[in-house]
Amino acid sequence: MKYKICLINFDPEFDLNKLLFLLKNFQVEQYQDLSDFVNTEQGKRLLILIGTDENQILNLPIDLKKYKNLIISRFTESKNLYNLILAGCNGFIQTEKVTEDLNAALKILDQGLFFISADLMSKVISFFQKSRHPDKERLKSLLNECEYEIIKLIAQGKSDSEIRQYLNLSRITYAEFLDNIKSKLNVKSRSEIAILSLQNNNLD
Repeated sequence: MKYKICLINFDPEFDLNKLLFLLKNFQVEQYQDLSDFVNTEQGKRLLILIGTDENQILNLPIDLKKYKNLIISRFTESKNLYNLILAGCNGFIQTEKVTEDLNAALKILDQGLFFISADLMSKVISFFQKSRHPDKERLKSLLNECEYEIIKLIAQGKSDSEIRQYLNLSRITYAEFLDNIKSKLNVKSRSEIAILSLQNNNLD
């Protein structure tokens, strides 16, 4: 995997040494600070944020959507998680489940997919449903055939590269389709598209 990581820890009670020990399995190299991370564009980079509330993460002077990231935190309220997903969160692990979930999270993030434990995902989907996003029939009316096919594949857990290959789309064309989907569905990130797709998991 060989990621270069930047760790930002807002939780004084978090066992950082345990996390660093677990990360040794992935042969990571650690940046000294956030500015080094942001200003270096070579190689795989992963931003790991450890916090006790969502505002610590959201108030950072960085656009999460630009960087692969993993958030480790104690808060599990649906609204908090939803706001982080809107902000560009790629993965979320509960503090007490770091040992259990870190390996799976890093592997899934490496594939360009979104990671969150099943129990928390059900809470986020429930919150998402209450926010009045469109149902399956509404999706069909809003999207063209290719756009609808893309969200079906996202619902199946396909990565962007797998979808591009399956639909024979260039990176630029695929990015344009994603932008159109976000605009039509009034969402801000691929992660939110994924949740919307999971909410309508019987897309046909």
